[in-house]
Amino acid sequence: MKFEKKILENMETLLRKTNLSDKTICKILRIIHTFIPITIASVILFGSKKWVHLIIVLDIIIFIMFITFGDCILTKLERRFDRGNDVTILDPFLNFINVETTNTNRKNYTILLFTLCFFILCVIYYIRFIYRWGKQKLGSQSSPTNQSSPTSQSGPTRQSSPTNQSGPTRQSSPTSQSET
Repeated sequence: MKFEKKILENMETLLRKTNLSDKTICKILRIIHTFIPITIASVILFGSKKWVHLIIVLDIIIFIMFITFGDCILTKLERRFDRGNDVTILDPFLNFINVETTNTNRKNYTILLFTLCFFILCVIYYIRFIYRWGKQKLGSQSSPTNQSSPTSQSGPTRQSSPTNQSGPTRQSSPTSQSET
């Protein structure tokens, strides 16, 4: 835990150099803490593959730090600037689902939500970059109404014109119906 304490002390020292009040720093940290998941979701949904890879690596690092330190490092930093207030970013969610706001519940629900969000991240990654939703090629198969059958000569058929790229055109069958 020496590493954790060193990180927290260094971050606290940097933030105190801003000469902002503890209350203001705490509010800024909570706003950042709130917008991190929104930013991550936006990058996953709309960002490039490189950015999504970066998010995956950062998520894994954050989760390892959470497990190692026993709590979110950002929450611990918030508590240093808001002494006496034990509210976390997860508390409104816990209150909404009628769960007591204890540190054990906070930790358990954070792990549950992280696991769920990471699973969703993997599904979105698969859809966007492996399955490539909306960008699949249908291959050379087309519907039977757009193909001409060489054995069927009893009426007009649809054939693609080699010079007309705008779509299929109607042409008469080589044999007329009067010959049958």
